[in-house]
Amino acid sequence: MYTRRRLLAAGTIGVAALGGCLEFATGEGPLRETAQPAAVEDAALSETGYEQTDERTETVSQEVDAAGQTRTVEAVNQVVIYERSISAAALLGNDTDGESSAGDADALPDDGELPDDLPEDYDGELPEDYDGELPDDIEDSDTQQTADDGGSGDDRQGGWSRFILLTTPAFSIAGQSLNPVGKMDNAELLSMLSGEFEGLSVGDMVSETTATVLETETTVSTFDGEIEQNGLTVDLLLEITVVPHEGDYVVAVAGYPQALEPIEADNVDRLVSGLVHPA
Repeated sequence: MYTRRRLLAAGTIGVAALGGCLEFATGEGPLRETAQPAAVEDAALSETGYEQTDERTETVSQEVDAAGQTRTVEAVNQVVIYERSISAAALLGNDTDGESSAGDADALPDDGELPDDLPEDYDGELPEDYDGELPDDIEDSDTQQTADDGGSGDDRQGGWSRFILLTTPAFSIAGQSLNPVGKMDNAELLSMLSGEFEGLSVGDMVSETTATVLETETTVSTFDGEIEQNGLTVDLLLEITVVPHEGDYVVAVAGYPQALEPIEADNVDRLVSGLVHPA
């Protein structure tokens, strides 16, 4: 049962919210809304090998036309990024498991030395005519395993697969949507978020499928792309979808090497099925 005190409290909240809209309508202040964060559940991360690498809040301000007047809206967005390390061999399509194993000591003979005819695209497999001598061009490299330390190589030899979640408020006034994300198609959304993949070149859309995300059926678009990862030119596949949920738009973007599509496509499906919003 509601008490008088509870009703008064509810009325106060309503007046405060209305006050913000009135300031927006009169031009005395911006309309500001904050999105609720999304996340991937721990079980999905454990099963796919992804780890959270970044989490941040971003405020985007934009001028919009509302009721024949120009007003300012501020969207406080939430961004979470997950990654999985990929070995150089996997990026080149020479490793089927995609694990980050570049420079792994198990790929070396017992004495830990590298052959003198090591190819430039060495992926951890030694040639049959190994003679135990370490070539000069490998000896000077800080990313390859040397005969002296017997340890693993620098992880920067490889790259990553990345999964990004963006939540942005789906606010509106008098039925008019004030967030352009609600009007964007997947190609436009990917262009907007391409900055999360530094140096990314987005290609053509290669397929569209439907999926259920946060109990909502939505379109998942897949594009090809190209990116430089630690000196390697990598062909990527990029998957993107967006769903309205709990007053926000939830955008999910995945980027992974085309050579690992059988593995990473399944991983992305698991990550999407493990979405939580609000987190």
